[in-house]
Amino acid sequence: MDKYSRIFHYRTRKAKINNQSVTQTVIILTLKQGIRGEFTHQVLITDQDKQMNENQPRLILTTRDKQLEEFTQPSVHNITLQGLTDHAVNIIEGGDASTHINNVDYIGGQFIFGNLFNTMDINLEDHISSENRKSGAPKSSVLTQPSADGSNMHATNNNNQNTVQNINNEPQNNINTKYLTYKEPSTIKQALNAPDSVQWEEAMNAEMKQLEELKTMIPISEHDIPENKKPITSRFVYKLKLLANGDIDKYKARLVAQGYTQIHGVDYHENFSPTPQIGGVRFVIAFILHHKLNRVSADVSGAFLEAELSEEIYLRLPGTFQFKGSNTVKLLKSLYGLKQAARDWYVLQDKIIREFDPDLKRSLTDACIYFKIAKDNIFIISVHVDDYAIGYNNKEYYESFLKHYRKRVKFKTSEEFDYILQMKLEWTDNTVTLSQNRQITTLCNKFGLHNNKKSPVTPMKTDIKIMPGDKLNLPKKPYTELVCSLLFIARYTRPDILYAVTVLCRYLSCFNEDLWEAAMRILKYLQHTLDKKLTYTRQEDTSALEMYCDADWCNKESITIDGKCTSGTVIMYHGNAVEWSCQKQQDVSLSTTEAEYKQLSYGIKQTMYFINLIQEEMGYKVTPVPTWEDNQGTIMFAQQPTVSMRSRHIALNYHYAREQVMRFKRFALKYIKSQDNPADIFTKPLDRETLCKHRDFIFNLKAHPSTKQGRRDDNEKKMNKKAKYD
Repeated sequence: MDKYSRIFHYRTRKAKINNQSVTQTVIILTLKQGIRGEFTHQVLITDQDKQMNENQPRLILTTRDKQLEEFTQPSVHNITLQGLTDHAVNIIEGGDASTHINNVDYIGGQFIFGNLFNTMDINLEDHISSENRKSGAPKSSVLTQPSADGSNMHATNNNNQNTVQNINNEPQNNINTKYLTYKEPSTIKQALNAPDSVQWEEAMNAEMKQLEELKTMIPISEHDIPENKKPITSRFVYKLKLLANGDIDKYKARLVAQGYTQIHGVDYHENFSPTPQIGGVRFVIAFILHHKLNRVSADVSGAFLEAELSEEIYLRLPGTFQFKGSNTVKLLKSLYGLKQAARDWYVLQDKIIREFDPDLKRSLTDACIYFKIAKDNIFIISVHVDDYAIGYNNKEYYESFLKHYRKRVKFKTSEEFDYILQMKLEWTDNTVTLSQNRQITTLCNKFGLHNNKKSPVTPMKTDIKIMPGDKLNLPKKPYTELVCSLLFIARYTRPDILYAVTVLCRYLSCFNEDLWEAAMRILKYLQHTLDKKLTYTRQEDTSALEMYCDADWCNKESITIDGKCTSGTVIMYHGNAVEWSCQKQQDVSLSTTEAEYKQLSYGIKQTMYFINLIQEEMGYKVTPVPTWEDNQGTIMFAQQPTVSMRSRHIALNYHYAREQVMRFKRFALKYIKSQDNPADIFTKPLDRETLCKHRDFIFNLKAHPSTKQGRRDDNEKKMNKKAKYD
């Protein structure tokens, strides 16, 4: 492996050095990630302050703590740093662009490189080659070149062959990290003064043009507004839209009403709007894969602007912004930010869908899933506000649906279906993977893990001891922001970190340094397991639904200090994990059987969502659902109307499980060994071997060491043995 990575980074920024305003351009040469020892650190900074000659570059060479040397000659100076274990990119990207610094340390930010070669009397590439020959470094070199659109491309030159080099040392995840920490403007003034002000101004003009085309508003004089009506204020919200690989999709400016100024009963009445369960969205993806349906993703441009308003609302535009010469307007249609906007849009899109075909039913289980199941026509839609996931096998029916929908709204479709709800989807003929590597990379950049070399093998230590912190003296750490961001990832695509994250969520208002380190450990674990992706495969020989449940009873007093157990469930649809949960039980359990019995009730309630949707509504038989439980007492207790001194205190609502097993026979309880129960991953911190075994099974990365047939055989042997002695 080559010792030198030969990655050069160009960044320009404005900062203060020794109380002088300067413009700096930084270049750095570093080792490949993960290599320790001495290396050459080269930094060139050009000073373009008006008080100095613009053609006279200045070189400032620094370590982490102090400025070493300063030159006024256009040259590159080398210094060998001993024992510096941090990857050098930290010095480039770890800083804050708005921070005034006295020493050139942690120069950072995501900035565009100017044409440095034209301002220097030095051939940088020749100089590098010369230094390589002196130091005996490999001849191969990587030079970061600015592309036409201002973004950086990493080209490797080795034997005249060009390849792509990922600076995060993750070739399997080619994500552009340049814009992941981009900070959007918050006001019109900031947008117009930003380096990319042209793009933001175009975005604002495009928004106003769209409002005019959709006839969302009409100008009105301030004097024409009724006395009993008060105009609602508004503002522009700016968002840099990124693709799944981190590249820029578009600059988006949205005019939004400040709905907190609305009065209930005057400016709005109802404001509830349903959104789908994330388990329902994953089910639709797995359903499309299993039934070999054609897949399409779609979205509506300016969805909220399409719905008619039933209330009389006036709006004041932000700042001095005007619409057809007026700063105040009357809204004819709904607008983003209004309390009733989401509801108005849902009512409209529901009407459009159901008008197309009376047989295209809206699910009673999940009001955001629509389906039609016929012999020669399977059609399913999942709606999340204005984002659609569509599966079909009748092209004529699908095209008729598009034609009908486009008569009412602007409906854009993509047959790639590679991105939904911040989940990246990668399809093959028989598989689809779900991942959020872009979000993970964004968090790593945001919290300073650009080049972290330490790789924890589990998200939480098995011997961790957690104590709450002082609510009145909290560390100055963005603990809540990090933990809640991790929770989003855990709920959507990474069940292997759900237990660790939910434990940390219990201390959002009383965290300490130890808890902060535990949260950072989870992020480091994610950073080094980006190749672990939730995978769905088409499996014909599996049960339609399966459930695994488990509970941990008083095994981690160092974590559960109040004695309440932690429960976990994972639900499989044709062998693919579509739902998982980890929750703390509401009351204290007095035995393992009681804890497991309560969890069985929790898991059955979750599984009933899929039974109602798939069997009761769609017509696919899925019951009795194989339910894997590792406690024999719980299985017996759920299958028999028994009562004893140890169980007569259990609340009646937990006997919901017994009713579903005995009376309705929707669930078939089966025994599984504790070490083979994948739901164990949601109940306690596990060692590396056990975690990897359960994680890879849930992710469909490899078969479980104990096959399902083997588990069934073990269960039948135990039952036969019991019957023999009975």
